[in-house]
Amino acid sequence: MSKSAFQAIYRFGLVNRNVGSLAGAALLLCVGCAAAPPPAASNAGQPASVAPASASAADSGPFVPLFNGADTTGWSQVLDSKWVVEDGALVGRQNPAGRREGESWLVTDKDYGDFVLRLKFKISRGGNSGIFLRDPLSRAARQAAADGGQGPWEAGYEVNINNDEPVYPTGSVWAAAKGPGKLQKEDDWNDVVIKIQGQKIWTWVNGQVALDGADLPARSVRGGIGFQRHGTPTYRDKVVAFKDIEIHEL
Repeated sequence: MSKSAFQAIYRFGLVNRNVGSLAGAALLLCVGCAAAPPPAASNAGQPASVAPASASAADSGPFVPLFNGADTTGWSQVLDSKWVVEDGALVGRQNPAGRREGESWLVTDKDYGDFVLRLKFKISRGGNSGIFLRDPLSRAARQAAADGGQGPWEAGYEVNINNDEPVYPTGSVWAAAKGPGKLQKEDDWNDVVIKIQGQKIWTWVNGQVALDGADLPARSVRGGIGFQRHGTPTYRDKVVAFKDIEIHEL
């Protein structure tokens, strides 16, 4: 630095000592200097799928509806407990005389691979349901099978809905990834966001993280999205409903 520049800095500091002479000097020192470029970002070592910071980040879209709010167009029912539309929601009630003790599934006619799914669900207190992902069996094959075929939670994946399940509570993936539990509101609408990309999954229940990039077992890379109307006498009087079902394919 030249002598004249140093003197200018010194004079600036004396005049402006009440507003921070050192800060002012530092500013003058940089006048005419080229700003150092920021370090280049590196993608080395980054995973193929990157976790969104929050449910709202995953929820950025664009989304398209999977359910029209009026009927079950685009969906296929498997087994006997009926799915009906009531007040703009898909509602499942158990038929105890049905196959698999009243078990029933409603599955999209279309298959999906990587996506973000968002929806609302409501279930009776103590109820048991689930959201199926990447069910690889065709709907025709399931409808032709006497028992509906292999469970979608085994062929693909199931994000469980069961506030009382001790190991895989609501937001967990059945027999694959455990969430914290007790994120579900009873007898009220719950917001769910699910991101599945490659063999990793993120889930949020009412804005709270349940799974954060959990690894999935290698079962399926593409298939139907569906809902469970759980069977067995334990859940005979429980009702489950889904609405505002939308998807953003990745």
